[in-house]
Amino acid sequence: MRRTLSLLAAAGLIVGIATPAAAQFLNRPYVAGALTGKVVFADVGGLDVETADADGSLLFSIANPGVNIQLDASFENVFDAPAGIPESEAWSFSGEIFWRDAKGTFGVSVGTRADDAFDGSFDTASYSLFGEYYVNPMFTVQGKAGWFDTDTPRGGYFASAGATVYFLRNIAWSVGVDYRRIDNPETNVMTYSADVEFLPYPEIPASFFVGYAYTDFENLPESKAAIAGVRVYFGGGGSSGTLLDRHRSGPVRNANML
Repeated sequence: MRRTLSLLAAAGLIVGIATPAAAQFLNRPYVAGALTGKVVFADVGGLDVETADADGSLLFSIANPGVNIQLDASFENVFDAPAGIPESEAWSFSGEIFWRDAKGTFGVSVGTRADDAFDGSFDTASYSLFGEYYVNPMFTVQGKAGWFDTDTPRGGYFASAGATVYFLRNIAWSVGVDYRRIDNPETNVMTYSADVEFLPYPEIPASFFVGYAYTDFENLPESKAAIAGVRVYFGGGGSSGTLLDRHRSGPVRNANML
C-alpha cells in the first residue's frame, strides 16, 4: 500500500511538472513561418524547361488546439526553355484559416494567381478545403479538394491525397497524387510525386529537399520533373525544433492548388 501511494505521488508530481510546460507551448499565441527556394528541371514532351521558384508562408497561431491563420506568397519563373518558348512567370497569393489540435488540421483556403505564360496572361482564383490527420507520432496523411476559375473560359476542379512518414523526426518522406479537371477544352491531369526533406541540425532551422514529379496530361505531352531546394524555418519549432515538430506546429503545406 505504501509503495502504491508512493508511485501515485510520484506520478502526480511528474504530471504537475510536465503539464504546465506542455500547456504553455500548446495554448500560447505564436508566429511561425517558412521560406523556400527551389529549382525544377522538367522534361515536357522531350523539351527541357528549367524553373526557379521562391515561396514563403507566415502562420499566426492563436491557440493550439485552436484557430490558426496563414498567409502564403510564391513566385515562379521559367528561366531556361527551348528556342521559341519565351520566359514566363507567375505570382500566387493565398490565405488559410484552420483548426489545429493533437490529431491534425482542417480548414479552408482561398488563393489567386497571375500568370504571364506561353499562351498569354491570365488570372486564376482557387478555393479549397484541406486537412491533415496525424495517424501516429511518425505518420501523417493529407488531402485537399476544391475548384478554380480563371478570367478565360478555362476552369475546373481538383483533388489530392498524400502521406508523410518521418524517420528519426528529422527526415520526412512524402508521396502524393493530384488530380485536376480542366474545362474548355476538357482535360484530365494526373500528377504523381515523391520527395524527401532532411533537417540536419534542429538548432539550425534549414532543411534540404529533393523530389520527383510525373504529370500525365490527357491528349498532351507528359512532364517529368526533378526538384531540389532549401527551406528555412522560423518559429513553430515545438519543444525540440525537429522537422516533425516544425511540420505539425508551423505553416501547413500544400493547402491550395496554386
